[in-house]
This record gives sequence, C-alpha cells and structure tokens, in this order.
Amino acid sequence: MAASQGNLGSRFLKMVSDIFSPIIPVLVGAGMLMALNNVLTAPKIFHPEMSFVELNPAWAGFAEIVNMLSAAAFAFLPILVGYSATNVFGGNPYLGMTMGAAMVSPALVNGYQVATSLQDGSMTYWDVFGLQVAQSGYQGTVLPILFVAFLLAKIEKFFHKVLRGETLVEFDMEQIASAGYPLTTPLVITNAKKTVEGCGFAGGVASQSAVDAGDEFLNVKAREHTPATESTVAR
Repeated sequence: MAASQGNLGSRFLKMVSDIFSPIIPVLVGAGMLMALNNVLTAPKIFHPEMSFVELNPAWAGFAEIVNMLSAAAFAFLPILVGYSATNVFGGNPYLGMTMGAAMVSPALVNGYQVATSLQDGSMTYWDVFGLQVAQSGYQGTVLPILFVAFLLAKIEKFFHKVLRGETLVEFDMEQIASAGYPLTTPLVITNAKKTVEGCGFAGGVASQSAVDAGDEFLNVKAREHTPATESTVAR
C-alpha cells in the first residue's frame, strides 16, 4: 500500500513539475519586473514622502511599461498553463491555449473584479437552459484551467480512438468499377525481404489473387537487428 501511494504521489509531483517547469522562467521574469516597478513607484525609498517616479517624471512612461509587462504573465496565466497542461495530459496544446484565452476574454468580467461585481450586483450572467452562469474571467488563476485541460485532453483522446476492426471508410466498389477505374489497390513496401512474411507475398511481390473484406493479407514484423561489423560499415 505504501509503495503504491508513493508511486502515485511521485507521478503526481512529476505531472505538476512537467506542467509548470516551462512556465517558471516567465513567472520569474515577471516577478523581477514587478519588483522593479515597485522600486520605481513606491514612496519613501528615495525620498521621505515621494516615489522615484514622482521625483523624476521622465521615468513615468518607463514605469508604466514595466508594470504592463510584469502584469501580463499573471493576467494571461491560464493561456500559458492551458498550453502546457494539455500537452502534458496528451492533448493538443493549442486547444488548451485557446481555452485559456477564452477564460480571460475581454468579453468576461475581469477576474480581479469578480468579487466587487458580485458584491455590488453588476455581475452579468448567461441563461444556459435555465441555469444562471456568471460571466466571470479567470485572470491569474490555475486550478480552473488545469481541470479544463484535463477534461479537454480526455475528450480529444476519446474521439481520436480507433478500435480494431472498426470501419474507417467505405467505398462503393460497383460505382468505382462502372466509372472505369481499376479496383486494384497499389501497396508499396520498402525493404520487403527483411520485413514482410507470407500472406500472399513472395519475395516482397504480392500475388494477383483477390482479398476479401476482413482477410489478413500482410504481416510486417521487425526482425532482430544485427550490429554492423567493421567490414560492413560504409567508409
């Protein structure tokens, strides 16, 4: 039991590490810019009552740019986490990134103002089959996009799954023949003598006999690799 729990815990920690490791440099850089902005705008650092920007108005524009850059990584954090988490969960990372972008859309109430909007009654809602869904954004959040990315990857895998024996595509053979097209299907195999065994093949060349639906007509097996000796190595 302990070994099983330890294994589960280690896998969970590895998953979290794989998700956030690529994002850490972005957050570190944003944090350093935020610290620089605080140095420029906080009072009582360079003067008993005034900030550096108030003492030097020419630096005001630079401080605003630094503040914008430092806030971007945290405001759009769901986009970064959506990309990374969906990739780790085995889905298309661009789908996760798109969902993250939707969660911080300007059409929603800014995530930093949700509490105020709920308090003063200005929150807007969608009526979804009788359910009132708040139009709230998720700026600076992590857990909601993690759940969305996990669910998205599972749904994508489900629809991409192909079961053995399941029909992928059907052709109207009679219509193809009546149109004057041959019904022979070309099959090109390279290195056939080393990989193809039996089932209508002789020396890598297929027989002219017909193959019925559901019949096995080709076996491809990887032969044991023989390390090259000095005499067979190309010079």
